[in-house]
Amino acid sequence: MTNPETRLVRAIMREITARGGWCVKFPGVGTAGIPDILVCWRGRFIALEVKTRTGKATPLQEHTIRKIIKAGGNATVVRSVEDALQAMMNGHDLLAAP
Repeated sequence: MTNPETRLVRAIMREITARGGWCVKFPGVGTAGIPDILVCWRGRFIALEVKTRTGKATPLQEHTIRKIIKAGGNATVVRSVEDALQAMMNGHDLLAAP
């Protein structure tokens, strides 16, 4: 049986692929802070940190998200397939970055 976050990652990746995007799930070993899903969508780089409704990004994950945004990419925490699609379609990050 898979945990809820793993099921959500799989659902998001299926939807991204179905819409013509490319995505890859980063393995958990040795990649602390790297967002769960890296996406190429319409020529843009998008990094998605997947959390359940009650999950919270770690300080290292938040730091990495801010670094990606500073470098010109889009990165955010998503809690649903809809959040992921919003991040892809609108290009907005859902984590307030300074």
